[in-house]
Amino acid sequence: MFAVEPYESSVLNGLPAATHMIAGLGAGLIPEILNRSLFDEAIRIKGDNAIAMAKRLALEEGLLLAKRPENAGKLIVTIAPSYGERYLSTVLYKDIKLECDKMDKTTLEEDIEYLQNKGFISKN
Repeated sequence: MFAVEPYESSVLNGLPAATHMIAGLGAGLIPEILNRSLFDEAIRIKGDNAIAMAKRLALEEGLLLAKRPENAGKLIVTIAPSYGERYLSTVLYKDIKLECDKMDKTTLEEDIEYLQNKGFISKN
């Protein structure tokens, strides 16, 4: 098992805490209850790389996770105790939000008519 921490604030690796771009990770302290025997390595992830991979996984796989190239083809079990909604207003999804803001807005009635015409809901 691996721990993950921001490259810019790698306290698990003995480096000083610092500001970084990975929201929700790397609080800059090591909790007293942390059992280091539970993980093999604390992997340092650069903020830019983390954001790029998180965007890719969210867009391509619908996942709010990250991956490593050496694990390609392997079954990986990940615990993600977050729906990710708290990150929608961060730099992580800023460009996607801006893209969505450009989209045409529709009314509920227009959406219902569209779904009825596509056969997704009945025209009752």
